[in-house]
Amino acid sequence: GLGHDNGSVFVFCNRSRDKLKILYWECNGFWLYYRRLDKGKFKWPAELNELKFPNY
Repeated sequence: GLGHDNGSVFVFCNRSRDKLKILYWECNGFWLYYRRLDKGKFKWPAELNELKFPNY
């Protein structure tokens, strides 16, 4: 399953798609990244099969 200890990153976007939060575990605590757009919207997949994952 998904958990904070396996390198998972959790991404959340609000309904109007102008705010984004990213939650990531590093060593001994979580990082919370927050971004708010003054103009425009984030591109957000409508379906799970549209997700693209980077190859590291």
